[in-house]
Amino acid sequence: MTFTPEDLETFLSRKAQEEWSKNSQPYFLALVQPELKKMDKDYKEAIPDQRLNEFVDQAKSLKLVRHPTQFAKVGIIPSDKEFSFSDDKRTPEPPIVPMNKRVASEAALVQFVDAISRMPKEDLVEFKVPATLLVSLLNRK
Repeated sequence: MTFTPEDLETFLSRKAQEEWSKNSQPYFLALVQPELKKMDKDYKEAIPDQRLNEFVDQAKSLKLVRHPTQFAKVGIIPSDKEFSFSDDKRTPEPPIVPMNKRVASEAALVQFVDAISRMPKEDLVEFKVPATLLVSLLNRK
């Protein structure tokens, strides 16, 4: 049986509605082909001369939503709904880690080792670092 554009729109509408009903989130385009493959279908059969996002843009029952900074984060929502990725609660902001003395000391040690690593190999053979120096860099106040 042929997979038609109408079949594709029905499939996408159902998936978008299911995801919206469960999580108030878009159904991501990246999930479309794997889901269709489970059903032995390929959206390219239904729309051979069109990209999936172009098809969704033209579908009356669907709305395409794009993340403003993450290019690959493109989803589908029912056309009567509104969604903004800025409201996305599943993507928390990374925590701000305060710079403390230990982190600064570790950074000093790493910088020291990095500087040593740039020395010529023949100099490195004779170069010795007392452990007390390394410990003092690490425990620096």
